[in-house]
Amino acid sequence: MGARPDELIRQIVDMPVNAIGRVAACDDAGNVTVVMASGRCTARRAASCLLAPEVGDSVLVCGPEVAALYVIAVLERPGDLPLRLTLGRDAEISSRGKLTVSSDELVVRAGRATTLIDHLSSFGREVTASVRRIKLVGNVFESFFERVNQFAGHSARVVDGVDQVRSTTIDYRAGQSLSLQGSEVIATAKTLVKIDGGQIHIG
Repeated sequence: MGARPDELIRQIVDMPVNAIGRVAACDDAGNVTVVMASGRCTARRAASCLLAPEVGDSVLVCGPEVAALYVIAVLERPGDLPLRLTLGRDAEISSRGKLTVSSDELVVRAGRATTLIDHLSSFGREVTASVRRIKLVGNVFESFFERVNQFAGHSARVVDGVDQVRSTTIDYRAGQSLSLQGSEVIATAKTLVKIDGGQIHIG
């Protein structure tokens, strides 16, 4: 005898699903509403589907039964909507060889970032940064520039050892006062030493 009608319905409902549909809605919990030829269903995004589905996408839906469906791939996205890769939790990208990221424009947003790099080489034409505080700690600091311009409201520098400046011409100008102090102060010139002021006190 054939199967009873209710058993046939259960068998049909429990049949594996492998169909293409179009996304009708998405929620923050990861549920995706998909419209297929057989009707409307709710599916979860598979962990391997890194491209987040958007409304209007053509997706591949698979599952062992209608009650357990997954969107395993985004097949096509109409228009020029951006592609968004989402992982949903802590993730790691690892490569034993060289990893290259290439794009016309790169934007990185993070609440906190940590980089651990043994050797870093950076090449570019222009760098613009806007930060509230910069702190550098290291053993040796070297910089080579054709021209340096610095503007600061207040500047303070403490050097424990020797502080040397070698230049063709040095020009120090103070709007109010200039103070030179030391246990020994030596001024040497080959041709001319000039002191000019409204009052000159020596000793």
